[in-house]
Amino acid sequence: MNHQKHRQRIRERFFREGLDHWDSYLQLELLLSLGHPRKDTKPIAKDLLKRFGGLAQVMDASIEDLQQVEGVGEVMASVIKITKDMGRAYLNAKALDMDLINHPHLAINALRADLKGSSIEQIRVLFLNTANKLIANELLFEGTLNQAPLYPRHIVKRCIALNANAIILAHNHPGGSLSPSAEDKQITQLINTALQSIDVKLLDHIIVSPDGWMSFQQEGLLQ
Repeated sequence: MNHQKHRQRIRERFFREGLDHWDSYLQLELLLSLGHPRKDTKPIAKDLLKRFGGLAQVMDASIEDLQQVEGVGEVMASVIKITKDMGRAYLNAKALDMDLINHPHLAINALRADLKGSSIEQIRVLFLNTANKLIANELLFEGTLNQAPLYPRHIVKRCIALNANAIILAHNHPGGSLSPSAEDKQITQLINTALQSIDVKLLDHIIVSPDGWMSFQQEGLLQ
């Protein structure tokens, strides 16, 4: 069949050059073919992109929402979600044995992969050892930053338990704004003060949104 010849061509192209500079529908078509080897996945890929608005949004969609698109069953939806989670695992593994002070992009990439697609606000912490290597990447809270006294105590407790020397704090703004709110600034200061009492450094506070990211450290907001 024609679509089988087309699939063979895109696989051969992938083997030659990888996925760089491909149209999103071709990238998604190739991925979906893993879940349905004999089915023409091009129209399904295009329908998914039309429904959700882009490749990132497709990868972030829930299994239930993915299956609302005609032709997407549990297997295809699972392939999409497994691929996204494997990407997150890869980025965390890349960060694990590196000095994150000298390679800050690895920390940013890991945090963006964890936070960018969430529809609710989440607070994550990267715990680092004395060599600035990652000990743990933990989701500590979900919801809003309106319980300020709770967060410093819990973060201090985890730092002591993990014997952390420094942390990178991060949370997401699902609505898209990258501007830190007054609450963001207040909780950052409270956490920083609490950490100083146990000689742990707050290296940065990263805000992630669908539009990008911002750094408290780069903006001069850490005191």
